[in-house]
Amino acid sequence: MPYNFPNAPNPGEIFNPPGGPVFTWDGTVWATGATPAGPEGPAGPAGATGPTGPTGPSAPGFLRWACSDETTPISLGNAKVTDRMPYAFTATGIRASLNTAQASGAILTVDLKWWNGSSFVTALSTLLTFDNTEATSKTAAAQPVLSKTSFADDDIIRIDVTQVGDGTATGLKVTLLGMKTSETIPPDFTETDEVIGGIVTISSTAPSSPATGDVWIDTT
Repeated sequence: MPYNFPNAPNPGEIFNPPGGPVFTWDGTVWATGATPAGPEGPAGPAGATGPTGPTGPSAPGFLRWACSDETTPISLGNAKVTDRMPYAFTATGIRASLNTAQASGAILTVDLKWWNGSSFVTALSTLLTFDNTEATSKTAAAQPVLSKTSFADDDIIRIDVTQVGDGTATGLKVTLLGMKTSETIPPDFTETDEVIGGIVTISSTAPSSPATGDVWIDTT
């Protein structure tokens, strides 16, 4: 059956005669076969927002006090710093550092105290110490131990130097590690070098043997 094909068709043009097959101009001949797909339609509306996921563990925090300038030798004495807690705080660790380590003599020792309403009492069962020639309490043979971990908003804090050596140490800072009490502290949260133990690791290197639910905060 003869068909009256259109003159000068454009490539892709479709001719569908009554009772006949569908022809498509391929640029050279009218070919029969499946009709090519039309242009893509507009995108449909966005789906509903999914439920909010669970809140992750809070990042570790700290409070830090500078107890001297950077060059004056640290002397024996109380109240090197007296301050008030800026909010309720749950402590998980404590450390201290020096600008210059002392060379020799009795071990430099520091105490953190709090006002209990009638007197200042220590918050440490083992005090902060610096071994000679070392500028951090992290490497001390005797590590500090907190006897008080819960501090109320506006609690008064005092830092004392209870023992000095040859008098060459300078630049004392004390850091109380932990979290605002209103925030969630991950289980087994303890301060250990670059790793906050239990479930949160802060490091440029991924944990080698993480457990289900552990969190890695990449510092790279």
